[in-house]
Amino acid sequence: MMKKIGADYQDHRYNGFPHWFPKFDESELAYKLLFEDLIKRKRDPFHSTIYWECDDVKYGRCDWLQITSLDTTAKRAAWQKDINFEIKKWIVLGDKDSAITRDTLLHGVKYRKSSGAIKATYKNNVFTVQTSDVKSFSILLSPEMVDLSRPVVVIVNGKLYLKQKVGYNEDFLQTGFRNTADRAAI
Repeated sequence: MMKKIGADYQDHRYNGFPHWFPKFDESELAYKLLFEDLIKRKRDPFHSTIYWECDDVKYGRCDWLQITSLDTTAKRAAWQKDINFEIKKWIVLGDKDSAITRDTLLHGVKYRKSSGAIKATYKNNVFTVQTSDVKSFSILLSPEMVDLSRPVVVIVNGKLYLKQKVGYNEDFLQTGFRNTADRAAI
């Protein structure tokens, strides 16, 4: 599933307990890989394209885009697809911890709540946004993204929503920094 969506993902397995991240000495290799990978990466909080999906607005923010309320009773856009995979074999433990494989047909992910999704891009002070099951959202601007001497244009689902000059909101900037301590994206 991770390959299908183009995720930057690695899977490493280790002996030890618990199996998802070993404790004590067994974790040394995992920590080494983790920090070697982190050192090679450079975060870009202002990349020009974002796709974000959430089923709880508590997790609605991705860099400069934030889903602030959902409308999951609306008609879902055709481009918003649930990502899932089928499980056709299930392994259970039998007598003396022997592995028994059983045929089954399950989905790997159980979606308990409906989600909303948003696709957004920006270039030359123009933001183009598509929403699906999203009632409201915020665009968080930075002078690294737009020229504040010119109007900002926001097009939502093919319709012009905003065309105006914007400025700084000092209270918003300070509150945002206090909440995130993010020095890279002010």
